[in-house]
Amino acid sequence: MTNKIKFNITNYDFKVIKMNVFSKNNMSNIDYYILVDQNNYIHDYKIHFNNIEIRTSTTKSHEKVKRNNYSLLVRKQLINKLNLEHEFNDNSKKKDVFYFDSKQIKELKINKYIEKEVVFKNITFQNIEYILTGSNPSGQGNKNGYLKTIYNDKEYVFGFFMQVVNIIKKIEYTFSDISYKEIWNEWKENKIETYSFTSWINSSNLLKTYFNKFIFSNEKTQEWKKIKCDFEKEMLKNINNYIDLDKKISKLRNKQKDNVKNSFISIINMCNSYFEHIQIDNPEYAHIKPVWKIKQEFLESNDENILLEISDKYNCLPLPPDIHKGYDKHNYYWDDKGIINILNNKINDLERVLKFSKINNSYINEKVKKYLIDYKNILIEKNLIKK
Repeated sequence: MTNKIKFNITNYDFKVIKMNVFSKNNMSNIDYYILVDQNNYIHDYKIHFNNIEIRTSTTKSHEKVKRNNYSLLVRKQLINKLNLEHEFNDNSKKKDVFYFDSKQIKELKINKYIEKEVVFKNITFQNIEYILTGSNPSGQGNKNGYLKTIYNDKEYVFGFFMQVVNIIKKIEYTFSDISYKEIWNEWKENKIETYSFTSWINSSNLLKTYFNKFIFSNEKTQEWKKIKCDFEKEMLKNINNYIDLDKKISKLRNKQKDNVKNSFISIINMCNSYFEHIQIDNPEYAHIKPVWKIKQEFLESNDENILLEISDKYNCLPLPPDIHKGYDKHNYYWDDKGIINILNNKINDLERVLKFSKINNSYINEKVKKYLIDYKNILIEKNLIKK
């Protein structure tokens, strides 16, 4: 599939899914850490070897097959890093198979190497099997596949299901929001909340439905090709729906700016009086209640009226870029009385932030209070403050 849909990502909420996969007798045991957004599309993943069994001999015919060159390169590099010698040989021998436990992997710094080495970045879920065994991955729909995972306390082959979920990686992105770029720092530093594979699948009707269909196709029929095709169509249909939604949200963002400008004698006068102790030049239009949260509530309810919160003139904080950035990172918030609450005492310029300590009472009406309370509830949901 070679889709070239441009997908504009703005203010997405992310979580990490920890997925454990293992081979027969658990001789290879690997953790995948998968970065997904609120629509369950995969943006990136990390591989962590707990223990591995690796064969140093690669199928002889692969020596001349170009389509295997990339995975073969990675395989050779890993074997070399393990201080072993690679060869092309069709004869499977016990002496060609080596086992490395977690202690040895740590001593050889294998996981740190994988994380830093560029060639590992585009390795697919299924290619891990080839990298470890030197043989072609098990056929899709094969219930006896090499790598399995646990779902609802039972073992299942996972490869081709995850391949479909990973369809988003085949789509061209346009990144328009600074908060999206900042997520990569949190991701690299392992600061994003982590969930189990089972809880992730069960949280989405679409994922749960098709995962169970794949299970059924493995155990009963071998209808996996049709199921895979249907699942891909559903995933792409969702993507197109989100593209349309993003366009609608972009229009509502612009409408909010017009609504704010048309509601006050001058936007400059508003900015100079919104906070009690500071004037603001060239502000940004920060939403008190974030757009991503409004979007999430809309997707859960399909209530078009929820989206109108994006264009509401009262859902607005006129903030300079640095204060806007800190607000989006949850370094501080304003309560329903308009008083700032500091959540991060390590802010570089706390003295500057405290100049925005109080929203002028004349701007705090019931609608503004509602949005301020909504934001506080988001922080409670994220366990950043207590209820």
